[in-house]
Amino acid sequence: MGLMQGIIDGVWRYGKMGASWAVRPLRLDSSTHDIITIDHSHHEVHEGEHFFCVYSVASVGALTSPDDLMTLTFVTPNTDKVLHMIGTGTSSNAAVFSIIEGGSGGGSSPTGELSVYNSNRNSNTVSTILASAGGNAAKISYDATAVTGGVTLKSFFLGTAGVLAAFSGCVRDEEEIILKKNTQYQMSIGTTATVPGSILLSWYEDTPKN
Repeated sequence: MGLMQGIIDGVWRYGKMGASWAVRPLRLDSSTHDIITIDHSHHEVHEGEHFFCVYSVASVGALTSPDDLMTLTFVTPNTDKVLHMIGTGTSSNAAVFSIIEGGSGGGSSPTGELSVYNSNRNSNTVSTILASAGGNAAKISYDATAVTGGVTLKSFFLGTAGVLAAFSGCVRDEEEIILKKNTQYQMSIGTTATVPGSILLSWYEDTPKN
């Protein structure tokens, strides 16, 4: 059986659409005849299971609670749902970016909560992520107190004078972190410089098949 015939046979066997067993034909690129597909994370956007949250401040160094530190803090749900997360952080001056997992203290007394948005604006599905303070669903606490203890998954400098940098570059294949369930996480950017900073978190949620 040739490769193309095998793929077509697989679609007929496993790609049936609904009870009628109707199938949709494979689509090929007109120039290269490559099969047109989308990657899994893009599929999750279409399915309404992909979410994002962004936080920006005009001056990281002007923050006083916590001091010289912007933070996003949340708790993953204690369910079968798994969060596959990437993110970017930027600063227009040298700053330290950190991801802390768990922790014995901190993550409390936030300035407020940020809403989590579904990337598919036609979907009513709500994220299962929880704010670190109050436990509100589909919310992330911002500028909560710095976490103490825990595991520092990443901590490094990003940005130099006039240059923006990213902590993951949104390269999902290599930078995605599958988060532990029922665990607190804090992402932060710290600098004494009075410069802007931003953190963007992006993730999809699914239930493992095994």
